[in-house]
Amino acid sequence: MKKILILITLMIPALALFIGCGSDSTKETLSNAQYLPEKTTRSDLVRFTEIRTFAGESLWEYINGGAEVYHLYKFIDVTTADYKNDQVELVADIYHFDGPENSFGLYSMLCPADAEIINLGVEGFISPASVNFVKGEYLIRLTGFEDTNESDLALINLAEELNEKIPGTTERPKQFGLFPIENKVAGLDKYYAEQFMGQKFLNEVFSRNILFETDTVTLFMSTDVSGGKFLSWLNYAEQIRKKKDRPQETAYDDTLCLIIEDNFYGDIIVGLKNGKLAGMINYSEGRMDYLTNWVNSIK
Repeated sequence: MKKILILITLMIPALALFIGCGSDSTKETLSNAQYLPEKTTRSDLVRFTEIRTFAGESLWEYINGGAEVYHLYKFIDVTTADYKNDQVELVADIYHFDGPENSFGLYSMLCPADAEIINLGVEGFISPASVNFVKGEYLIRLTGFEDTNESDLALINLAEELNEKIPGTTERPKQFGLFPIENKVAGLDKYYAEQFMGQKFLNEVFSRNILFETDTVTLFMSTDVSGGKFLSWLNYAEQIRKKKDRPQETAYDDTLCLIIEDNFYGDIIVGLKNGKLAGMINYSEGRMDYLTNWVNSIK
């Protein structure tokens, strides 16, 4: 009996430590559930399922096939429930990521080029039987069971209600503040966690499309204090023999500038400026002044 009491005494602190370690995660999951009301104040939607949560690697149980890209952006969990009224049924998903940069990044991968952009959170878009928007650390995805006017109205009403409930910034990641605003193409700001333009060494890249006269260029930027990304790109261009002569004068630091001929993207100019890799896709000599002004603005 004495041995049993000693064993129990030893186990209690360990059990308390185990419970304590899991408490923050549990509280976080429960706090996310509070954003899904039993009944909405608009469209008279009623939640008719229990709130379900899929965290970490269990995401594949909910979206079998396609979970990998969520994990690239440091997915934490998704909280989901189904709603209905007399006319429609829909599902509400609140995806939680590690930081606003990652939630925006996943959103940017989902937003199609021809999306109808809406002013919710940081940004949102409407597609058939679906409303998606990002706010703070959350990506909210609402999907109707049918593509009808009644469903569209219910989706946008629920989106507006959740936008009021869910906390977080409504500003883009600060890196986008280094891009020009004039003539930017709406809905096409992107954050690539990995493999920008299919290159393994190009991770954590931000990009913005700019309407340039009758054409479009893509400006991109990534932190590269060591210059490793630039050197990898330089070596790659030399290996495939696609390196072109660079301009004699550029706004880049020293001579760290490269032009690559690409069959798909057109000419790409890239270089280093103040610890950042910065460049333009669909570059031509006539766009050098524009590029120079942008690169000189990078601090």
